[in-house]
Amino acid sequence: MNNKNDKLRQRKVEEAVHKTVNELVNHLSSDSSDDEYIHQIRVHIKRLRAWVRLQRIKNKELNWKEMDELLRNHARTLGQARDTQIVIEKLEEFYFRAKTNAERSTIKRAIKYCNIDSTEIDLNLPKLKHDLLSDLETYRDQYISTHTIDQMRSDLKKYYKRTIKSAKRAYALQSTFDDLHRFRKDVKTLNYLIGYMNKGFKNNGKSIKSRISELGEVLGHIHDVDVIQNYINSVPPRNLYKTQRKIMATILERELEKLLLDSKLLFNKAFRKKPEDFISFMK
Repeated sequence: MNNKNDKLRQRKVEEAVHKTVNELVNHLSSDSSDDEYIHQIRVHIKRLRAWVRLQRIKNKELNWKEMDELLRNHARTLGQARDTQIVIEKLEEFYFRAKTNAERSTIKRAIKYCNIDSTEIDLNLPKLKHDLLSDLETYRDQYISTHTIDQMRSDLKKYYKRTIKSAKRAYALQSTFDDLHRFRKDVKTLNYLIGYMNKGFKNNGKSIKSRISELGEVLGHIHDVDVIQNYINSVPPRNLYKTQRKIMATILERELEKLLLDSKLLFNKAFRKKPEDFISFMK
């Protein structure tokens, strides 16, 4: 492999990570606070976390787990507001797809109490933005230096294998939402990593990224079902009666069954290659 070309590719990958940091810094300078604004902050954080996980930078001065935890905590703080909004959006979608009047009535009642709960979320956005900007300076200065291209190939192959293992757990008969959640995170991370690698390899992994991205979207909808179920479980009995809870359970089970089937089909398309063939776009 030509060392000069690899150095150029490495620099382009580094520039892509720098660009993510700079975009997030610029985004945080806005006075906006709407749902899409918060969502974009979370997306940028996920991209940066993906890079930290690939790097596994760890020595006496640096600890990738520490930086990953800092970014994760920021995303979680934002996630509470985002998840509530997702519940509202999804329930409205279910309302228009409801099969009976009883389903529509139940969903309408659930939306009513979800809207009440969404006003009670306490998010100190100015403080979060201040703290996140400080952490981004550390990230920019210390966590972007990359491994060699050969090391990146090896690490990406390992992450591909890891994702396949998490898929087997997620699709097992006794799997849980936690298994599906871990699988979703691995798929999302792999998707973001391919996006960075593409910058150094003339977008050769575009088709692979497209398939994995599509899978990630469906797994995200499965996560939404879990979020809604947790919300339903938290609603007091006086606000959502036993019969209505059973109706909601039927709606969510129906949605989950369809999404799981779709995700399995997409997984088989996206992960049919052997690990050695998967990283062939990095040549």
